Amino acid sequence: MNLKQKYAQLCLNDIGVKTDVIDGTLFEIQGDQKFQVLPIEDLARSWAIGMQNRPLNVLIACERSHTFRKAFEDLGHHAVSVDILTDEEGSDYHYCGDAITFILDNEGKNPNTGDYFDLMIATPPSDYIDSSETRWFDMNKKRQADALGFIYELLSLPIPHKCLLLPSTIINTQNLIQSSQVINPKAFQDNYGKQVYMYTENLPKLSLPQPKQVNSLISKYKTFKNRKDKNLNNLAKEMAAQFTDYLENSILSIV
Repeated sequence: MNLKQKYAQLCLNDIGVKTDVIDGTLFEIQGDQKFQVLPIEDLARSWAIGMQNRPLNVLIACERSHTFRKAFEDLGHHAVSVDILTDEEGSDYHYCGDAITFILDNEGKNPNTGDYFDLMIATPPSDYIDSSETRWFDMNKKRQADALGFIYELLSLPIPHKCLLLPSTIINTQNLIQSSQVINPKAFQDNYGKQVYMYTENLPKLSLPQPKQVNSLISKYKTFKNRKDKNLNNLAKEMAAQFTDYLENSILSIV
């Protein structure tokens, strides 16, 4: 489904109309009958206009540090995080559990607002697929397959705008999925020692800050931390600001 179809489907589902997508075509379901939804442009535009007039509903998957959630909260959005581990702050806006199950159980909606999620930012674990662990790959084929399956499931969730952040993994080295952008966190002065591969859907590339002097940054951060959800504070803030601007001010020109 393209973005217009996704927006049209959300618009119909929001008013209680049952829909289905067959071979990339949106249908309205009435009993045993299916009717193709035409035209979809007005429905999609209506949903996009609605996004301009309310805070975004944002899911932060696989985070317990509140870094990305706080970046969106600070801009006034309804952000919640979900992870199999408890939140480090004990926040009421964190849910402990599996991200896939959380979305499916809530039918793609933010349980705090009852509205559909507009955006997902995910920092899934890279255990068993990280490029730095190739020597262990043959010993962990089953766990590697499970890790890849989890990432594919995240990308298939019914949220129109998505961004997954990973270090270098077999996903990029084996060209399993084409990354949208590769970012060096040092450009944002973040204390994270690996390049970040972004896998996005219906989102723009991030505008990067002016190049810094790499030597000065390396001397500033002699020891890099490797936990994505906790050490990308500046990237999180920039991502929240740029994605907010895109979804609130630019999306109408696309749909």
